[in-house]
Amino acid sequence: MFYRGRLSDEEILKQFFLQFQKFKDYALIPSDYIPEVIEVDETHIKLQSEKKFYGWLAYYPKNKFIIDFFIGKRDDETLEQMFKKLKRFRGRVKLVLINGYQFCEKFINKYLGIKDRTVLHLWIVWCQR
Repeated sequence: MFYRGRLSDEEILKQFFLQFQKFKDYALIPSDYIPEVIEVDETHIKLQSEKKFYGWLAYYPKNKFIIDFFIGKRDDETLEQMFKKLKRFRGRVKLVLINGYQFCEKFINKYLGIKDRTVLHLWIVWCQR
């Protein structure tokens, strides 16, 4: 999202949260659906050049079903809340795709793995030329 003009921080955050609330209206997975792969990604907005807020998305990359989402900071506590919401898929997901946020690995194994087995996960590395 990009805004021109003078919107207050509160107005920008309100728009950001409203945009994420719309995900509930999109193709959320049925309650009995088990995705083979979960991709976790985030988007962010920055206010006054220093305040950042993140929207975390978990989705099935094959058909773009949104599995769940969470709004917060880019820190361990927020990411853990996101993975707690994915706990219902423990032991059923074959692969988790992440974009390089270093703390994902421990939450993948804690909330999606089963004892003595780890979930395969791949780091997706983006680079610019």
